[in-house]
Amino acid sequence: MDRAIAECVGLWLAEGDNKTKREITLTNNEFLIIAFFHNTLKKLFDLENKVPRLYAYFPDGKKPVSLDNCKVNYYFDVRANKPYYIYRICSVSLTKRWHKTVENIKQNKLFYADILRGFFAGEGNVKLSKKSYAIRIAQKNPVPWLVDILNYFKIKFIFKRREFVIWGRQQLELLHNLGIADLHPAKKAKLDLLISKYKEYHFSPHYLKAKVYESLKTPQRNINLAKKFNRSTDRLLEVLQELKKENRVDYFQIKNQAHWIRKDQNKVLISKREKEVLDLAAFKNPCKIAKELNTKKHRVIKIINKLTNYGLLIQSSETVENTNKDHEVISC
Repeated sequence: MDRAIAECVGLWLAEGDNKTKREITLTNNEFLIIAFFHNTLKKLFDLENKVPRLYAYFPDGKKPVSLDNCKVNYYFDVRANKPYYIYRICSVSLTKRWHKTVENIKQNKLFYADILRGFFAGEGNVKLSKKSYAIRIAQKNPVPWLVDILNYFKIKFIFKRREFVIWGRQQLELLHNLGIADLHPAKKAKLDLLISKYKEYHFSPHYLKAKVYESLKTPQRNINLAKKFNRSTDRLLEVLQELKKENRVDYFQIKNQAHWIRKDQNKVLISKREKEVLDLAAFKNPCKIAKELNTKKHRVIKIINKLTNYGLLIQSSETVENTNKDHEVISC
């Protein structure tokens, strides 16, 4: 079993005919979905001796479509707002095997997201208006297996007027992350647009400050924190500066980039080159260090002065002593 088969199970559960025992049937208004269903079943079953049929209905004249090893019949339907297609495979034995496949996949939680994706391509729609953002899944009654899937992903919903209704930013983003609309191009575009309409999350000042402080158990750059909390770098810098004024955090400049960390972690952040100088400073003078590291003497002296300011070294007129005992040194 693979994801494509599970997605086709979801499609068939939404718009297939589960009453007939003689044929596998699927109806949809998106030809790409019909083609996906056909190609997946070709891989699942041997269709060489079972030629599927496709009934293509158009409101404004014939528009040729084709599927490999499939007979296509064209019809004109003045009542239709858009083209739609009915796909059929007539075979009692294949239908029996298909029903068994459907039941096996429905019971496997590993395929829940794929089944939901397929079902949404058939019966789902995206509500996007000035007053409401929602996902709706049409269904005459709340079928138990669909309720189980929604509950499995902790999706909150209500069922009214013959449809499941799901709303709220967290719920919609969760479904978007599951790729619920990925099979249907038009529905995917609409859901992507809906998600983009949401603005950034708004945290209370104390909440954001507490979360940032909690994150600084390990070294962090401002830009990474901004991405993590979906805020601007200017806003995060304000929070970091507030924490520094309270003497709760500090930053270390490494390659012209500030790395922030909590003071209670007792860690000093230095560059890899500074770590090399630190390891050699107690045993060799700046000239020998510069020669060994293939750099300039004045750069070594500058690094030694910086490490002295950090309390990692003590300089005298003749010697340099490594004094770091209370801090963990981390090279970035």
